[in-house]
Amino acid sequence: MPVLSTAPYNPPMTALNLIPDFDLTAHNTLALAARSRFGVKIGKAEDFPALYALAAEQNLPLRILGGGSNVVLSRDFDGITALVSITGGGIIEN
Repeated sequence: MPVLSTAPYNPPMTALNLIPDFDLTAHNTLALAARSRFGVKIGKAEDFPALYALAAEQNLPLRILGGGSNVVLSRDFDGITALVSITGGGIIEN
């Protein structure tokens, strides 16, 4: 199993709340043990620009997970995993 990086991390000033050593067991269909170096919960679309900028600034890969099923995570991820939980969508114009 890969070992997550232990490189120091100096978070920039951002509204995103990065969670280190993020447990992903509950976020994959088979509940396989998996972790991400960092996790973040995204609750509004306006958070995406800051998320992309943060990943680029810190040179970290970014993985985005929605609330769907059929996701199998087979190993640890040395980057940022974003869990998207945006609700209240609708048709703006038909």
